[in-house]
Amino acid sequence: MSALREFHPGALRTTVQTHAYATALGRARGRAPGQSTGWNGTASLRVVVNEAAVRARVGGAEVMREQLGRLIGSMRASGLCLQVVPADVAEHPCPMGPFRLLSLGPVYTVAHLVSPCGDGQLVSAPQEVRAFCDLFEDLRGAALPVSDSLDLLVHIAESLRLLAERKAITSGEEAGGVLATLSAHRVAHP
Repeated sequence: MSALREFHPGALRTTVQTHAYATALGRARGRAPGQSTGWNGTASLRVVVNEAAVRARVGGAEVMREQLGRLIGSMRASGLCLQVVPADVAEHPCPMGPFRLLSLGPVYTVAHLVSPCGDGQLVSAPQEVRAFCDLFEDLRGAALPVSDSLDLLVHIAESLRLLAERKAITSGEEAGGVLATLSAHRVAHP
C-alpha cells in the first residue's frame, strides 16, 4: 500500500481541493483555472498545513466554506488525516516551502520538494529522505491532533456560514428581501 505525507504552508493540496477553490487559487497565482485531481482514498494521505491555509478566504467565503466542507467530509468518511499547525505555535519546525513524502511499500520512500513553477525536485538519497521524514514528524508534533484540527475546521466553516447569513440579511437577499421591502414601504408610506 502506498502512503502520501504532505506539508503545505499556505494553500491546500491539489488532491483535496474543490474545483472552485482550485480555480480561485489558479487565478490568484496567475494560472489558468485547473481542475482538482481529487483524492480517491486508496492511499493513506496525511496532510499538515499552517492555520493560515485554512483561514484564507481563497475565492471568497462561500468557496472557502465549500472547501472546508470537503475537508471535513474527507476526514470523517475517507480517512484523510489532516493536521493544522496553529498560527501561534512557539517555534515552527519548517519555515520553508511545501514538500511531500511518497512511500511505495514498507522500505522505499522518496521526498519531493514542490516548486511554484516547474516539476520541483525529487530527493531519493536515504539520508536526505530520512531528514524529511523527521521534519514531517516534527510538523505533526507541532500541529493540533487530528480531532482538534477537525474541530477547528468545523468552527471556521461555521463562522463563514454565519458571515454569509449576516451579509445576506444586511443586503436584503434573505427572507424575501426584507430591507428592500422596508425601503419600498417607506417610499410608499412617507
